[in-house]
Amino acid sequence: MTERAGSALLIATLLLFGFLNRTAYKGYFQDDDLDTLSWAQVTPARIFLVGLLNPVAAPANFRAVPAFYYHVIGASFGLDFPKYLIPLQAMHLLNICLLWLLLRKLGIGPLASSAGAFFFGLNAVVFDAWWKPMYVFDVLCCTFSLATLLLYACDRWILSLIAFWLAYKSKELAVMLPAVLVCYELWLGKRRWLRLLPFLAISLSWGLQALIRNPGRGTAYELRLGFAAQATTIRFYATRLSRPPYAVAILLLLPVLIRDRRLWFGFALTLLMLVPLLMLPGRLFAVYWYVPLPGLAIMLATMADGRYRLAAAIFLLLWTPWDFFKFRHEQRDNLRLEAQNRAYVTELARFAKLNPAQRLFVYDGTPENFHWWGITGTVVCVNRVSGVRALSIWDPGARAAILLTFA
Repeated sequence: MTERAGSALLIATLLLFGFLNRTAYKGYFQDDDLDTLSWAQVTPARIFLVGLLNPVAAPANFRAVPAFYYHVIGASFGLDFPKYLIPLQAMHLLNICLLWLLLRKLGIGPLASSAGAFFFGLNAVVFDAWWKPMYVFDVLCCTFSLATLLLYACDRWILSLIAFWLAYKSKELAVMLPAVLVCYELWLGKRRWLRLLPFLAISLSWGLQALIRNPGRGTAYELRLGFAAQATTIRFYATRLSRPPYAVAILLLLPVLIRDRRLWFGFALTLLMLVPLLMLPGRLFAVYWYVPLPGLAIMLATMADGRYRLAAAIFLLLWTPWDFFKFRHEQRDNLRLEAQNRAYVTELARFAKLNPAQRLFVYDGTPENFHWWGITGTVVCVNRVSGVRALSIWDPGARAAILLTFA
């Protein structure tokens, strides 16, 4: 296949993505979106710059790059939801293109590269990444991670180092990127180890800080090691990727059966980027596959480019209908839930605007998967106030707080 034909297939993938996701603009915010918007909009810009440049791991998971994104987009668009999806989906399309370029740089042909880009770009496992703005953290981390790998492969190691820093400042699992680069040098590069030293030094510093300080201790972000913790996380991510889950075991055999270093590199990318996620049994979401998924795409593209192209073609023929079925299922579920969010938040915002002095909200029922921080976030976003409290009618002290308010 010619380069032009491969580029045409890539463009077809991008257009298909746009067509399939046209209904996303009927969706609405999640509670996490509203919570992040509530503080990101009022945080001074210099705080984001300090957070970006600070080499010390943030104690409260302050991810400067996506947080600044919320700062800018929230100030620009308020609660106009469709305008949040345009840049989010544009970033996902950029990631598809970056992956395609990386595959071509690895020497994979245009057709096989397009197959890998298709597998990544339309994979329903990470549907939420381009449907819900709250996952811009993962999307940006993937953008800068792919940029790190592509720039490094193009011998632009200083720019690659900058991209690595931005990837980590988007989400912490990018701490494993230097280990991925070690694998690249070992199997595909020229074994120029000196240029890896700054990557490894930065990664080691951040990794040790996370292990020693464990800033998420006592919360869902706490790092946990042990049989029970890893059994939980491995089972979860395996079942989200494949049913039955033991089919994932085939992935472990591929590097043994297929002696292609590009496939080894893809396997290493997948496994290494999963490592931080496997230590977080309190944070289990299928969309977290988004950053490791390009590794699986590299493995598939490698197979499609060599003697195993028939196996890759059969896999895609079987996988695509299942993926589109799951895609439609995710669309229906999200539209149903987000319609509830839209109605609830619209009415809450109207009430908050009419009662700007109100700081206490006692609620009896919310939309499915909507929490108190979404209520406080909505009020803060609408009135730009602080000190807002939201209590369930069943919370201890809720009734006393009501009586005190009207005393």
